[in-house]
This record gives sequence, structure tokens and C-alpha cells, in this order.
Amino acid sequence: MTSSSSAMADAIARISARSLSAHQQAITAGSTVAFVDFPQHINAGDLLIYRSQRNLLSAMVARIGYGCTVTNYDADVLRAKVPDGPILCQGGGNFGDRWPIFQKLRERVIRDFPDRPSCNYHRAWHGYQEMPCAPPKRYTPAIRTSRS
Repeated sequence: MTSSSSAMADAIARISARSLSAHQQAITAGSTVAFVDFPQHINAGDLLIYRSQRNLLSAMVARIGYGCTVTNYDADVLRAKVPDGPILCQGGGNFGDRWPIFQKLRERVIRDFPDRPSCNYHRAWHGYQEMPCAPPKRYTPAIRTSRS
């Protein structure tokens, strides 16, 4: 292993440990979660974020009890299948108004479940100076970069 590949492996291990630690604060090990906005498109970055989320959930022995895409979200089904677990929203490229259909879904989930713990995965924050709606009481944004 070269020194650059060793340094990269070390960086990945540190990032993975930090991410797992952050998730353990938001999600109880062994819990059942809802996964909103499965990336049903060909954006490789969103699919890699999803794969990483699945790896984290697997490490925490958490199970996905409900999943949906942007087009088939159903609050009643989510409530029935995951009555009290956290709601994880894919997010992909941003939290904000760059992709309105995805943002409207996130806002709807927040309105439908204001008391439910939720975690939103985004690469960046775009478009809004403030949250467009009141966040849930236990809201965890997982953002790779600062406001762009």
C-alpha cells in the first residue's frame, strides 16, 4: 500500500467513525426506521449516498420498515409500518429550492411528523436563508458542505 492510499484509507476510516457516531446519537441501535426518497434516478452521487446510509444502518443493526420514492410517499402507510422510529430523508444534492419536487416532499414529511426524529442527508444547503418550515423537535441535518 502506498503512502497516499494509506492516507486515504485512514481518512475514510475517520470519516466513517465520525458518521457512525453522529448517527448513533440520532438513531437507536436496532430500531426500525422509515426511508423517504429512495433515489430512483441515475445520479451516481445520490446512489452512493444511499449505499453509505444502508451501510451505516447495517452497522447499527437498524431495519428499514418503510421506504418510498418522491412519487409514492404515503404518511398513513409510514405511520403504520414505523409507528415511532426515525424518518431518514435521502436529500441528495441539496436542501433548498434547487429541486422543488424533492424539497416539497421533505417539507411535507416534516409537517406530517413534527414530533418524529428525522435525519436529512444533503451534500449542501441551497436556496433558503432559513428553514422553509419548522423542523421536527429532533432534527439532524447531515450536510457535507456549508451553505453554498
